[in-house]
Amino acid sequence: MNDNSDGLYWGDFHTHFTPDFERNREQLRSGKKNIDFCAVLFYPFEWHRKKGLWMETTQNLPNFDEIWKGLKELAGEYNHPGKFVTFMGYEWHGNRTRYGDHNVIYLENNSLLDDSWELSKLYDNLRAHNAIALPHHTAYMPGCRGKDWDYMDEHISPVMEIYSVHGSSEGCDTPVRMKGNSNMGPRTGGGSFQDALRRGIEIGVIGSNDGDGLPGSWGLGRAGVWAKNLDRNSIWAAIQKRRTYAVTGDRIVLDFTANGHPMGASFSTSEDEITVSGHLTASCDIEKIELVGRQGVIAAAVPGNSSPSASDRFKLKFEMGWGPNEKYGFKKLRPLEWKGYFAIENGKIEGIEKCFNSLGQNVEKKGGNDIEFSIKTLPERGQQSLTQGFILEFKGSAETRLKGEIEGTEINIPVRNLFESGTLIPMLKESQNRIYKTFDLTPEEVINPDVYFHNARKIKLHRASSEKRYKTDFSFDNVKIEPGKNWFYVRINQINGQKAWSSPVWVDA
Repeated sequence: MNDNSDGLYWGDFHTHFTPDFERNREQLRSGKKNIDFCAVLFYPFEWHRKKGLWMETTQNLPNFDEIWKGLKELAGEYNHPGKFVTFMGYEWHGNRTRYGDHNVIYLENNSLLDDSWELSKLYDNLRAHNAIALPHHTAYMPGCRGKDWDYMDEHISPVMEIYSVHGSSEGCDTPVRMKGNSNMGPRTGGGSFQDALRRGIEIGVIGSNDGDGLPGSWGLGRAGVWAKNLDRNSIWAAIQKRRTYAVTGDRIVLDFTANGHPMGASFSTSEDEITVSGHLTASCDIEKIELVGRQGVIAAAVPGNSSPSASDRFKLKFEMGWGPNEKYGFKKLRPLEWKGYFAIENGKIEGIEKCFNSLGQNVEKKGGNDIEFSIKTLPERGQQSLTQGFILEFKGSAETRLKGEIEGTEINIPVRNLFESGTLIPMLKESQNRIYKTFDLTPEEVINPDVYFHNARKIKLHRASSEKRYKTDFSFDNVKIEPGKNWFYVRINQINGQKAWSSPVWVDA
């Protein structure tokens, strides 16, 4: 599909870095194990209290220049072409209420912390540099932190964040709502990705996190970029050409063309029909592939649910977490540590996909068919629980067995047992001991045994997905072209709820 010299690289342009430089280094050390590139993004705001009301500052404060200088040095230190690439940037701290939020990213490190109040002035200044301004969470109300597409420069803003911790800015009523900041309200019309397309704006999409912590945290948005090489110039060139797409978390490999033109391209045709075709490698079973155009979803494909063959490739997610919850009376809960190993018997490990969302996680292949991991999860607080996971890709058959140990819990299960559904392993004995030590309660004194399960750490082995279910070529033939500017993009849905959105192709007829 793509130029054979292109590779797919994963990144995040929206993880915040702060004046805490020890933590910044921890973020970058963990980040380079998790993704291929990121922006060292300064969040130049401070909370200020006036007459009892808390609010964020705007524009530069005296200490910002020193922080900016230190972050630039950090970005240079961790930029290693071919291994891990960094860019320097900041979240615009001008009149974002009026014009919407933008992240300013520079190609070179000799960059400015520009605090222009008006977006038009910021655009003017950025044109003198190799810089881009990425609109994000655009589907909030225009004039109240949503994007005002009246103020737009396609060269300065070749792509936008369609997904982040806030949710999806795809459209007003498209799948995946805005959920990350209820104070900013729900999505509305006017500032979404689809609103931009309907106005004739050519803009691609990426995903990024928005927040501090691990760059490229799973579930909060990641960018997929088809680029020549893993270096600043190649990633930059791919973004300018909109050879980009967004995923919520899982590393869905997606590429497509329209009459041979790749995502991000714009072309003209005298025909009244085109063919859209592509390739997809998901991280679990594909639920649906949708082609979206001016009239909404204009075509959809549902891959067949083929049964695994005698010899096949599989993907299988391991997820760990849950555990004791404060609402049951536990206090001062510490992160839960998980150490263990897995081996594949009568099979071969071919890849590991990390689904991490916090710092300090590690999983690696040891020898031919073994993996070891060291993971920390946060205990439950209220109704929220942070789990960690990873996806194994392996070659095998129904007779392949997963053998290992996690925190003293033995795993020995044939893959055939996971063809139809996953399985959950609660660490009940450990939970019983924790409750006894914490509350001095024996099993005879516990009147409802639910409390053991509810506060148990748990291991989930998800349903095994065979290659026939997670990998496919797709084609939409005889796609109608209307007079004027047409646009088409692809939306991917996995059965586990993970999604991907491609940058569009534009067709003038």
